[in-house]
Amino acid sequence: MATLMKTTHVAVAIVVAFLAGACFSPTGAYREIRSDRHKPSASDLEGTWRISAETAATAAETGLPLAELQRGFVTFRSDGTCTADLFDDPCAGPFRDPRHHQPNEACRWEVVDGPSLPPILLTFGQEEIASAGFHRLESNPPILWDYICDPDWGEFVDFHRDRH
Repeated sequence: MATLMKTTHVAVAIVVAFLAGACFSPTGAYREIRSDRHKPSASDLEGTWRISAETAATAAETGLPLAELQRGFVTFRSDGTCTADLFDDPCAGPFRDPRHHQPNEACRWEVVDGPSLPPILLTFGQEEIASAGFHRLESNPPILWDYICDPDWGEFVDFHRDRH
């Protein structure tokens, strides 16, 4: 009986440790703490931002087409318009329906306030039927990012500003 109880306690401890590690990624926590502390201005965002090859490959592991991810970019203009080639949800899988936005779609962007929203919101289409959002990592140089699938995974797609 004592052996069974000991085995049960060990099994419970392993499950708790696994769940705690999965739900509280130190990578994710660091990024979240270092992001969105200051509201970005138009000049902070203006220009073209391109997805990094490494994070495109990570997002492709969920089932999205790698070639389409690698083309990913967003161009912010000071008048609040944008051009983008990206998925609004960088995740494929059950209960997910990521939409691939093309450069010919109408696109607007704004910086919004809200506890559960990414502060940089992109709206696509004339009817404003779809949106995507970015967080801004306050690093040197800054990075725009979004979660890949579940925020608890601690995996992200990163966009870096073109140097041109």
